[in-house]
Amino acid sequence: MDAHQLPAQQLLPALRELLEEVLADLPAKDITRLLLSDNVTYTNTHALKPKVLLRRQLSDGFSWQKAHAVETALFMDMLASCHMWSSGPNNKSEGNSMECRTDPNPWMWMSGGTDWQGFQGIFRRISCDGVKPSWISFRVRSATLNLSGACISFAGQQHRWGLSDVVLSFNYKGDESSQQSRCFAVSGSAPHPNHTFCPDSPVQADRPYDIAFKLDWVAGKITVFVDGIMKASGIDFGTRQPIRYIAVYNWRSNARTAISELIIGNSAPAGIGQKNVGMTSFKPWNGRCPRRIASPSQAIPMTKANLAIAAAVMVAISAIAIQRMSII
Repeated sequence: MDAHQLPAQQLLPALRELLEEVLADLPAKDITRLLLSDNVTYTNTHALKPKVLLRRQLSDGFSWQKAHAVETALFMDMLASCHMWSSGPNNKSEGNSMECRTDPNPWMWMSGGTDWQGFQGIFRRISCDGVKPSWISFRVRSATLNLSGACISFAGQQHRWGLSDVVLSFNYKGDESSQQSRCFAVSGSAPHPNHTFCPDSPVQADRPYDIAFKLDWVAGKITVFVDGIMKASGIDFGTRQPIRYIAVYNWRSNARTAISELIIGNSAPAGIGQKNVGMTSFKPWNGRCPRRIASPSQAIPMTKANLAIAAAVMVAISAIAIQRMSII
C-alpha cells in the first residue's frame, strides 16, 4: 500500500514528530506566528507546547510570550539554585537565610531579616558593563503578611555595606508601616520617595504575584504592573547608572518571603501588551485572496527561521491533504 493510501491516523504521529522537531529549532516569537497559519497547525502546535518548552528547560506552564522573554533576556534566573548568590557584601549577613526549593516550580525562600540594622542579605553581579533593560519582572510571595520583606534592589555599584546608585528597589510592606500596609512599594534612588501600590484585591498569604517594571531610561521613569495590570507610572528612578548588581533580603527577622522567575530584558513579560497568541481563540482564514501579489521588496526574507516556519506549514498542509485523500 502506498503511503498516500494509509489512513490519516497512522501518519499523524509521524507528522506530529516532524512538527515537534521543527518547533524545537524555532524561536518562541516565530512559533506564535506559526499558530496563525491554520487550525490544524494551531491545534498540533498547542498540543506539543509542553514538550517543546521542556526541551528548552523551561516550565511547561510558561506561555509563549514568557518563553520569548526568557530567550531574549539580558539576564535571567529562575532561582532554582542559590549557588550563584553571595552573602553580603557586608560581613553581617547572618540575618537572612536563603533556601532554593521547587514546589513544584523553583522559588528562593528568604527567612529572617535585618530588624532595622541595614542590609544583611545576598547579592550577585549580573553584568560587568551594566545593562539598561526596558523590562524587569519577577514573581513574589509572602508567608507572613504582617511583616515587611521581599526586598529586591537593582543597583549600579557595590558599596562596603551594600549597594549604591540604586536604580529601583521593591519590597512588600507589612503591618508595621505607619502608612499603607499589606501592599507593595517601589522607589528609585534617593531622595525619591516610596510609591505604594496594591493588587485589585487584598494581598493573600503565600499567593504568587507577578511584578513587572517598565523602565524609560531617557525620561528616567518607571511604570509598575501587578499581574499584568498597570498600578503606577511616572515614578522617578533618578540615576542613569546601568544595572550591575541585584540584592535580596527581608526587613523583619521573622519574615518569610520568596521570589522566582527573575527576568531582565527588553521583551514585555507575559500578560502585558499583546495577548499571548497561544492562549487566544484562533480565527481561521476566511478564504479571501489578497488583491495583488506583494512586490519583491515586500517579500518575506528566506531566513532559516522563516524556512522552518514554511516547512511546518507544509507539514500541516500535507496532513490536511492526506486526511482528504483517505476519505476519498
